Amino acid sequence: MGSSDYSFGLISEIQAQNAGVFMSRGVGSHPRRIITSYELIYVKHGVLDIREGSVEYTIREGESLLLCPGILHEGIKPYPEDLQYYWIHFSTQKTGISYGCNEKIRIRKHANIARTVRMEQLFRWFINDQETGVLDPFVANLMIYQMLNELELSSEEKDVKISPLAIQTYRLIKTRFADSALSTQALSETLHCNSDYLGRIFHQSYGMTISSCIHKTRVHYAQTLLLKNTMNVNDIALASGFSDPGYFRTVFKRMVGVNPSEYRSAYEKLHINTE
Repeated sequence: MGSSDYSFGLISEIQAQNAGVFMSRGVGSHPRRIITSYELIYVKHGVLDIREGSVEYTIREGESLLLCPGILHEGIKPYPEDLQYYWIHFSTQKTGISYGCNEKIRIRKHANIARTVRMEQLFRWFINDQETGVLDPFVANLMIYQMLNELELSSEEKDVKISPLAIQTYRLIKTRFADSALSTQALSETLHCNSDYLGRIFHQSYGMTISSCIHKTRVHYAQTLLLKNTMNVNDIALASGFSDPGYFRTVFKRMVGVNPSEYRSAYEKLHINTE
């Protein structure tokens, strides 16, 4: 087991504490502190830069970082305006029946999450039950164990070499997603290459189609607008790059699991912090 890996045993060893959602206002940076518990951070959108001890980490969208108790950590760059991440604190204890190594899960400290939808569902489930006062302690421990299991699954992922052309495409999507005319064809024309070739290279690099990436980026932006202002859903659809509000609702529900109005109502119950 490498120095960047950790091992956790039975669910009985894990004790859940609290969790929340951080949404950046574009000011400040992660606080300088030493905590007495583990903190699992999962970045939903944007980039978070943190130093723990003498090691610096850049946690991007779909990645996680496990901060350890007793070690100084701090932000090393200002929060970007689009940053959103989940956080959860837990501790461990050595109690109960002792099992062999095959009963433990081993995870990477900094992981690229393979099943991002599953991870986000676990966080949302935990936080919603926490804020509504119905979170059972055993279920809370179980959900953290499931989150750690997602990290173990992700640690088995092989590194993929990302094509420079795919990187260019990804950056264009992130800056031009609000343009309703953005498409694989439009991107291929901008980058002076064949659209089929571009789509294939992008999929090999990022594991999704260009259209899926465009939709994902637009929905992430829509989620931010739904929680940060009082714009109506139709206006949010247009601001996010969807020319058809009805299609926006369909894509949003397919990706998030609820429609935009339900999402806005549900998150009113969550613990959201901005500093």
